[in-house]
Parts: sequence; structure tokens; C-alpha cells
Amino acid sequence: MVFESKVDNWLLSILGLGIALSLSAAAVLLFLLPTVPNVFLAVVILATGVVLPFWLILSTKYTVTQSELKVRSGPFKWVIERSEISSITETRSPLSNPALSLDRLLICYGNDKKLMISPEDKQGFLKALGQD
Repeated sequence: MVFESKVDNWLLSILGLGIALSLSAAAVLLFLLPTVPNVFLAVVILATGVVLPFWLILSTKYTVTQSELKVRSGPFKWVIERSEISSITETRSPLSNPALSLDRLLICYGNDKKLMISPEDKQGFLKALGQD
């Protein structure tokens, strides 16, 4: 079962601002100062300031299978054996994790490992994991 990440409006606003600034910076480099180093820099700015945020927003998902929880967020991926999950608690921690909302679940698993996620349907997610 696949669960989409909940996305906070404030995060979309910040990412939108970052995307707009990145597009502006790349445009200045490409149109006002079109040298080879500036073209390279514009490509790097577009990749990190535009492509990566869109990739994170569009790909952050949590998949529950019979034996695993698979977490995907852009280029990042975690696979957690369901049998290794020791606890799931609600949190609003702002620490960086594959969660696009502060309405999060803290998953403790393995040898003192932790991961925070933000499924849009928390109750359905917990039910799918058998933690309801």
C-alpha cells in the first residue's frame, strides 16, 4: 500500500521562493553573462534549486508491504523491515527527514535508528503497519 506525504503550505511557499530565486539567478547568468563557467553554474543552480525540490515533492512516498516499509524521497531511499520497528509515535520535530509536514510520525527501529515521516493518511498508514 502506498501513502503520499502530507505537504505543509509553509514548506511549499519556501520551496516556491527558492525555485523562483534559482530560476532568476540562472537567467541572469545565462542571458547577461553567457560564458562557459556561467552556463555550468546555471545548470548546477537549476539542478539543485529547481529539479531537486520538485523531485522531493513529487516522489516522497511511503510504501508498506507485507514485510517492509519503504520510504522514498527524491534520491534518498530507506527500507525498514517491519519486524524491526519497535515504536511509532507522533512528533512535530523540525529535524530534516523524508517528511514534507511537521505533522509527523517518529519510527524507531533496529539498533537505535529513527526516521520521521509524514503520511497524509496517518491512521491508514498505522493500520497498514498493524500499529493502530
